[in-house]
Amino acid sequence: MQTNQKYPIYIISKGRADSRLTSKALESMNVPYHIVVEKEEYQDYTNVIDKKKVLILPQKYHDEYDPCTDEEHKFNGAGAARNFAWQHSIDNGHTSHWVMDDNIMGFGRVNRNTYHRVKSGIIFKVCEDFVDRYENVAL
Repeated sequence: MQTNQKYPIYIISKGRADSRLTSKALESMNVPYHIVVEKEEYQDYTNVIDKKKVLILPQKYHDEYDPCTDEEHKFNGAGAARNFAWQHSIDNGHTSHWVMDDNIMGFGRVNRNTYHRVKSGIIFKVCEDFVDRYENVAL
C-alpha cells in the first residue's frame, strides 16, 4: 500500500533554515517535499536540507505579484512563493498540491477527543483520497 501522498508538498520558508520545523516533521515521516526559499538564503537551507528538495523562488514571482494593496502598504508576504509553488506543480503535471508554512512541529489526528501524532504520510494520502472522491460531485 502506498503511504505517501500523490500530490507534491511545498513548504514556504523564509529565514528559518535553523529551525525548519515542517521540514523536520516531514523528514521524520519519510514524506517527500519541496521547500521554496529566497535566492539569498539558498545556501543556508542546502547546508541542512538535500539540494534536490530546495527550490529558489524566481524574482519574477515577486515582480509580478499583486498584493491588492496600495503602493504605500505593499507587502508580498508568502503570496509570491505560493504562486510559484502552484505553477511548479502545474508544470510537473499535477492537478493539486499542498502548501505548508515552515513552522509546523508535527502532524496528527483526533479520535474520540484524543490527539494522536501520526508517523507516516498516510495522513496526506487519506485527505487526498477524500477530496478527490468529491471533486467532481455537483453540489
